[in-house]
Parts: sequence; structure tokens; C-alpha cells
Amino acid sequence: MEKDVVIKSLLEMNDVFSDIVNVNIFHGKPVLKADMLRAMPTEGHYTDLKWKDLQGAKGQKEDGIQKKHHSLFRDVLKEVDDLDGCCFAVIGQESQTGISNTMPVRVMGYNYVEYKRQIQKLMAENRGNNHSAYTKEIHDNQKLCPVITIVLYFGLEEWTKPLTLLDMLRLPDDNQTIWKELIGDYSIRLIPMRNQPEEIRNLYQSDYRLIAEYLACCNDKKELDKAIQKYGRNLLHMEEVLDMLEVFSGDRHYEKLKEICYEQAKKTGEKVQDMCLLLDMYWNDGVEHGIKQGMECGMERGMERGIEVFIQTFQELKRTMEDTRQLIIEKFSLSPEQADEYMKKYW
Repeated sequence: MEKDVVIKSLLEMNDVFSDIVNVNIFHGKPVLKADMLRAMPTEGHYTDLKWKDLQGAKGQKEDGIQKKHHSLFRDVLKEVDDLDGCCFAVIGQESQTGISNTMPVRVMGYNYVEYKRQIQKLMAENRGNNHSAYTKEIHDNQKLCPVITIVLYFGLEEWTKPLTLLDMLRLPDDNQTIWKELIGDYSIRLIPMRNQPEEIRNLYQSDYRLIAEYLACCNDKKELDKAIQKYGRNLLHMEEVLDMLEVFSGDRHYEKLKEICYEQAKKTGEKVQDMCLLLDMYWNDGVEHGIKQGMECGMERGMERGIEVFIQTFQELKRTMEDTRQLIIEKFSLSPEQADEYMKKYW
């Protein structure tokens, strides 16, 4: 699975989208609510117009104008109703798993396309009402709604630059202050999503809380188990959360958890929302498989080989050494001392 696609699938959920914006922009204040959001097309279009000799040129020709159409794709775009007295705002989220040295210009492009769409919509409405603004294009009292793009950075390397347009420009050594005033600047809002401090993680209210905890503890199994126990009990988007855990950890066992989800949904007609319950199902299935495989191998090739296969199976299931030790004591009728020897040899 591609990381960017998997991240996007969770961010598209309105409750997750609004939660991330509220925590990272509004300091946890519930300004955005899921029912305020509407998905918007993530493909934007703009047109270049060239007033040149068009002999042999490609593209549409109209009154001496060459038109060249372009598309620009972004990750997630939502329209927000009734935001702080504004009729609506447009908020986009871009997920990045690596540093992009062109991000300020990319964000400028995204926002330009959305502002241009608003202008074209107003102009079309004016023409339809026989109230064109002509050279002004839109009337003095017609205002655009704000467009905000947030860049969510999931990469491991620290992103220090570029954060502004000026970070990307090569300016003359002399009179830099004047050059900067003439050019202006354009900054991006970049949020590092890995290793967010606990006071920030505590603000999340959606399924993203579990992802935030994972990104903070990474592959520390004990800490992840604690997080699942605390924040994995009532997940609304189990499949998307499992996909994100898989792509960030590289652990294919999450794929098996998804299969159990599907099987359980078929049996009961209800989605599994408790990851702890899901892990118990996986664990019990693994125990049965490990016991069967170990016992069969033990009968065919000797008890020691069976114990070795049993231990290896439970390592793959990422169970603790103590859990595995206790099980081989029970299933193979071993003394604690014998179990310790086998664990030392095959763990």
C-alpha cells in the first residue's frame, strides 16, 4: 500500500479531518465539527492564455488566444459551512512523508486554483443575472471566502526549510530588504505529526488519537499496547486505522487483523470497533494455529522440534516471551526449568 493513499483515506473522514484542524490550528477548541464539512473535488483546473502567433501551436484557438489547460491535484479538500460568521471557508490538508523543496509554491498553486474557482463562479452568477462587473470582473461587495492549506508532515527527517517562498529564492546580496519588500512572501502552515508532545496528543478526540500515540512511541510494543488498551476501544474507522498502522510499522500482521474484521462483520452484520477484542480474536486464532502446528511437528519429528515451531509461531505473532513460556509449559507439560532452556535456545 502507498503511504500517501493510506493517510489520505483516514484524513477524508470528517470527524478525523475536523479533529486534526481543531487540535493543530485552534489549540483543541472545537471550532470545526464533522457535520459542518462537505467534501470538494481534489482536482483543480487553471488555464494559461497566450497572446502570440499561433501558427502550428497546439491547444484551442479563439480570437488569437491560445488556451492551455492544466490540472492540479491535492490530497483532501473540505468546504466548511458557517465558520465564525463567514458563510464558508475552504480548508485543505496535504500529507507529506518526505520533505518537498517546492512546497510553498505548490501551496500557492492549490490556493490560487480555489480562489480562481470562486471568482469564476461569481462571474458566471453575475452574467446569469445580467449584472456583469465587466472589467472589474466581480463587484465591490462580492468577497471571496478564505482558503487555508495545512501541510501534515509524517516524515522522519526534520523539516526546517522551505517554509516560505523567500526560502526558495536566490536574492542579490545587496539591498535584500528592498527585494523582499518588492517580492512579498508566502508562508505555509506545516505541522510535524511525529512525536507530538503529550499535551498536544491529549487534545485529539477522534480515531487519530491512536495514530498520534503510535507515531510518538513508534515500535515500542509495551507503549503501543497501552495506547491500544486506552484509545482503541471504540474506533469508528477500524480499517483505515489498521492500514495506517501497517504502512508506518511495516508489520503485515495488521493485514490479518483486517481479514478478521471482514469475517466478523459477515458473521454478525456489525463492524468491529474494539481493537482489543480484535487482537484477542487474532491471539486466540494464533494460539490454536501454533498449538496445532507445534503438536503435529512434535509428533512427526520429535517434541523438541515441535516446541521450536511453537515458539517461532508466537514470535511472529509478536507475543511476549513470558506468554510464550507459560504456554509451552501448559501445552507440552514442561517444568519451568525445561521451558527456560527451550526459550533460551529458540527465542
